[in-house]
Amino acid sequence: MKVDDGVVAGRASGSKLWRVCIRDIAGESLGAGIALGEGFVLTCAHVVEPAGDPVSVPGMEVLVNFVGLPGSPSARATVVPGCWQPAREDGSADIALLRLAPGSPEVPGARLHRLPEPAHRTVRTFGFPDRLSHGVWAFGTLAGPSGPADEWVQVDSQLPGQRVRRGFSGSGVIDDYTGAVVGMVVTEFTDETQRLAWMIPVATIVRYAREVRRWVGADLAPLPPPGVVMTVGGPIAKGLDPLQGAIKTTVNAAESTPDEVRRWIEGRLSTALSASGGTDARKAPPVTVALAGIDESSQPEEMLHKVVKPLLDDGTEVEIHFSGENSPGLGLVREWLREEIQRRAEKLSLRVESVEAEESELRELAGKLARRVEPVPEVPWVSIDLQLRARAVAGAPPEVDPALVRHKLASTERKTERAWQALTRVREELESRRERHEELKGLLRGYNARARDHGLVEDEELAALYRSAAQEIAAGPCSLPLAEELVENYVRAVRRRIDGEPEAVT
Repeated sequence: MKVDDGVVAGRASGSKLWRVCIRDIAGESLGAGIALGEGFVLTCAHVVEPAGDPVSVPGMEVLVNFVGLPGSPSARATVVPGCWQPAREDGSADIALLRLAPGSPEVPGARLHRLPEPAHRTVRTFGFPDRLSHGVWAFGTLAGPSGPADEWVQVDSQLPGQRVRRGFSGSGVIDDYTGAVVGMVVTEFTDETQRLAWMIPVATIVRYAREVRRWVGADLAPLPPPGVVMTVGGPIAKGLDPLQGAIKTTVNAAESTPDEVRRWIEGRLSTALSASGGTDARKAPPVTVALAGIDESSQPEEMLHKVVKPLLDDGTEVEIHFSGENSPGLGLVREWLREEIQRRAEKLSLRVESVEAEESELRELAGKLARRVEPVPEVPWVSIDLQLRARAVAGAPPEVDPALVRHKLASTERKTERAWQALTRVREELESRRERHEELKGLLRGYNARARDHGLVEDEELAALYRSAAQEIAAGPCSLPLAEELVENYVRAVRRRIDGEPEAVT
């Protein structure tokens, strides 16, 4: 990796160097680690503790398995004297530096970087949870300092995807924007619904293990100001919250060629989709690719045509970060966005017309059914509001910021899809109640015929029960709950007369 003025230029392909699994001598996985090169590996103290009594751990041997390298070579390792900092009562410290045994394979190591301003940075890490012996990636966002005396940094796991949990301890946390290792996973919050974990940042690591400073590079600069952010493309919303189930991956295009960036994006998306279980394109969650540093790329315009446009054509949403209004390519992206808005506005208009037609048909069906049964579900009246919203989007003046128009367009798309889903549920309910009314009539006729076949026409009790059920079913409107009760009473009575015992009514 290239270090320049405190900012590391990301190279996603190097991430495999930090996929390190630590096992006991019997081969059982204990956790993860960070290869530092020169025969050293960094991990959490509690990762190697299960290998033996905590007091004697510094002299115990563990196995270090380099999963990311061809053949997954392994080596024995012991804790470096003076570099054993077991977790204290409040959870602080928890750091161990391992030295590989002589003759171990030479493994390139990672540079570590302090992160003075961690909040809002997206990260990834590779761990070895139960039943996933080959390891798995997890993605998250740094929230800020936390833990004992603010020694840790909180990591919020991204949805969908793997949660940082047991088996990730000791793994390197890689900053998405730069590709730099900025910390080491230390613990999780065991409530799976919260998806919380914590890392030990590099600044804390070197405070407890001074020997690690030799592998620490320049501090990372803060994330650049947002400048102008343009979001283009993506599938039309399907009534869901825009963030629900989404995958977002960030790639830095600074000083990179279009081919390099395209390969990185393909690798990131493949990893993220595999982690989410979305390898089937028909079931895959929505994807957003955030492209940063396009102004500093070697070919900004070509980057747009060779990287961004193919993603848009595949239905991927792309979030492009420009440094300012004068950035090369910004005008082209705005033109793409206006074209997208026009296409989507036309589709939205047709969809709203479908909602209006369905709404009108259901009102007619509900009116007819209401004369036969009650209660009847209410048909929502939403098409007028949707029409007004769709017209406002389609008729937005050219001087209006297209990003704002796109936001209102997406909002109206989601409202339209939710309206369609609501109408679909109403149609299903109307059909269900109509069918149930017909079923009750058929059930009553069938058991009345059965009663006649068994010579029960003169049975006064059955006759009274039949009249009550028949009158309710024929009433306009019929109360379905009451009709179900009366028919059930009649059916049970007929069964008692014929079979001698009551049976369940279907």
